[in-house]
Amino acid sequence: MEPCFGSIYLDGEPIALREYQTNPGTYYFINDHLGTPRQLVTATGTIAWQAAYLPFGKAQIQTETVKNNLRFPGQYFDDETGLHYNWNRFYDPETGRYVTADPIGLDGGMNLYGYVDSNPVNLIDPSGQNAIACTLVPVIIGAQIIWTAICNNPPKPIPIPQPTPKPDECDGRWTCETSVYANVKGGGPRERVSLGKAIGHGSSRYAAYEDMCDKAEALIQASGYAGIGHGRSFKDARCWRN
Repeated sequence: MEPCFGSIYLDGEPIALREYQTNPGTYYFINDHLGTPRQLVTATGTIAWQAAYLPFGKAQIQTETVKNNLRFPGQYFDDETGLHYNWNRFYDPETGRYVTADPIGLDGGMNLYGYVDSNPVNLIDPSGQNAIACTLVPVIIGAQIIWTAICNNPPKPIPIPQPTPKPDECDGRWTCETSVYANVKGGGPRERVSLGKAIGHGSSRYAAYEDMCDKAEALIQASGYAGIGHGRSFKDARCWRN
């Protein structure tokens, strides 16, 4: 039986996980200074999930009575590929690099495939586009000093349209959607032409994303802009579980 779960966030950081099927209940995240989950515990403090991480985010699972696929902030572990879905592209924790170039180009830095300027201890990239600095600061609560992280210009959470998880909705079906444009270079200024939307489906987020990309390419080929020196781009790509 496949697990079915949903995560609860506060200010962009996961605080709890609701498991609906395999081990039903509410589990609470214990995160590090970046917001990366280190443990999931029950209301009584029993550890239900625990992991240690290699420098660039590859998880070494130590305890797993419930499933948790959240990794670095903004990243979701894909079981089938071993990659991390990072909103705008996929990330390989084995190499510390993205599998595709930065969708915002050089605006995200000189290395189009690198992760957070090779500084995963102090920087995060929740959107898969550009690094954000996090600084540990002490917060006094009663007689205790609690260290927390303040991140410069944290991104606003991206709303993902999806139903509330229920046991009968855990069929592993995913949908990805994006707007497709052609940037035509002619004698005058560059003109961006909308080619419509590409919608992909698959049994995993990665499979749906690949199907979406194939359909986007088919839109470009059918548009008549293919092969004439145009640039092409996807915009507002998003994925959700059906």
